[in-house]
Amino acid sequence: MNDGWKAFTVDCGIWEGLSEKDAASKNSLIFMACDKIDLPTAAALIEQAGWVGPLRGAGRVLPPAPLTAQPGFDPSEIAREIEEGIVAATSAAIDAGLEAENDFKTKPTRQLSRPEFLLALVKTAIERFVRGKQRPKNEMDDVGDALERLLAELVAPALGRPRAGRSQPLLPLADEFRTSVCYTQQTTHALSRLAPSLRVLFAGLAKISFEFSRTVPPQLPKGGKNKLVERPGRAKWMIVPGHVSFAEWRRFLDVLKLVGLEIREITQCFLYAIMGVVNGQSADGRVKERYLPFEGFLEALVRLATAVPLPTDVQMASAEFTHAGAYLDHLLEVPSDNVGVLDQMLAEQACEWCGVPEPSVAGTMPRRVEHLLDVIVRKIKQPKEIDEPLGVLTRREFRMWAIRTMGVAESQIPDTWAKEAQPGEA
Repeated sequence: MNDGWKAFTVDCGIWEGLSEKDAASKNSLIFMACDKIDLPTAAALIEQAGWVGPLRGAGRVLPPAPLTAQPGFDPSEIAREIEEGIVAATSAAIDAGLEAENDFKTKPTRQLSRPEFLLALVKTAIERFVRGKQRPKNEMDDVGDALERLLAELVAPALGRPRAGRSQPLLPLADEFRTSVCYTQQTTHALSRLAPSLRVLFAGLAKISFEFSRTVPPQLPKGGKNKLVERPGRAKWMIVPGHVSFAEWRRFLDVLKLVGLEIREITQCFLYAIMGVVNGQSADGRVKERYLPFEGFLEALVRLATAVPLPTDVQMASAEFTHAGAYLDHLLEVPSDNVGVLDQMLAEQACEWCGVPEPSVAGTMPRRVEHLLDVIVRKIKQPKEIDEPLGVLTRREFRMWAIRTMGVAESQIPDTWAKEAQPGEA
């Protein structure tokens, strides 16, 4: 949104030297100019990014790609062929946009899509570096060179290095957390032990997300049944179909009322766990960059375990508790008596985004993931005894909780869904 765009330019120091008022004016003008891309502009941006292939089948016959020189070919013929390809691909993109639901029909949205963000960068480079009648003191003539300078000298260094006194860069790479925290043997084993409840939890949120998408596009693909895949002598895994929307992810966490969790962390956990796609305007791309598949949902939960305070085994043992959810419920029963304990947990376990809490005072990440799921499932199951062991979360338990607590209509998660027996959920 506009505030996010302004924060981005401040972090990168793009308007250093200007007054706060002038910088805010430039940001707002650029944002408003880009938050209304029409279909031809969007189509041209898609085509110029090289994505002719996904647009085939939109009713146009496009020249073969890639366009390469052939022996004996007249250079003028190649130039003509390239020009025809650009025109045809752009027309195909426009036709595809007119025939399918897309982001460009409801502009402005007060937020920048990917093509709009790219255009905003180009406009910023022009305003910052390119000489013109309104900018006679700027030093560059070529827009391409100006954009390269903007990215190389201002954007990349600012986002890729930590601020003073910090260890994480301003814009951490999602894969670094995945490699060092998510895709480790210890975390994998922890998630495997929790897998049946995790599959039920995901299936419920995916079902609600799907039913909502039937009235608000883009329409999610209909999920099938869980499928066990085995490679003899190598590995086996469970394919869990479905997708969870940000709206349901946020509503789910809002009603859980996890201690210390704010909208920023809720959003970051979701955004950093979505799949990176090249063409976000294709049917598959729109879904992949807006929703979480099962694996993305697991990653979002692992990231969530860095953002909320969770008790350690030592803390629970000293209070004679066995389960994290039960211990936190105990602390929250009389907040005035335990405010010091909660405040201390919040302070000791605070960490930078994409970092992890200090293990010596907050516990290891695999153990934190296990504690987080105990907190979540215990809130859903509501066992009679405060510290009793929990069994696997069932579909019926999730359905009743979602209807009662999340305000989900019974038609969105019908009783027939609760009765479906899926592999890997028991």
